[in-house]
Amino acid sequence: MRPVRTIATTGHRALPHGAEWHIRAGVREIAGQHPGAVWLSGGAIGADTIVVDALLERDERVELVLPFDPLIQSARWTWDQKWTQMGHLLTVADVHVLTDHYDPAAYNKRNQWMVDRADLLVAFWNGHLRGSGTANTVRMADRAGLPVIWFPMR
Repeated sequence: MRPVRTIATTGHRALPHGAEWHIRAGVREIAGQHPGAVWLSGGAIGADTIVVDALLERDERVELVLPFDPLIQSARWTWDQKWTQMGHLLTVADVHVLTDHYDPAAYNKRNQWMVDRADLLVAFWNGHLRGSGTANTVRMADRAGLPVIWFPMR
């Protein structure tokens, strides 16, 4: 197995009760196994922002991979989420913006971008094969032969 230098993450926006603790424990476990890795996150509310917060608490290097401009990505977020999540993330992480306009296809392009650059995918996922960007990202990783570590969200 090649060294893990870059870890992509994916996870659900809507999370079951207790998921935050589970996500933070997963981040501690994987970060402990791969010190110094660069972590890629899609920057969405839910698992993505919890992962980033947990990584920043550990002083890990995080890169946000946004499908489009941050103002567009956070357009449906609450004011508090925009301020505390996106505003904070933009000041503490390197940011890659894939397009400057809204395009629903940009979500898949973002996920593929992360899979193409990663040595490992960490998925905080309920295991359902349809209907989520997380499932699509896991399938992309499988097709690319990218190792996936799955933390079940149930």
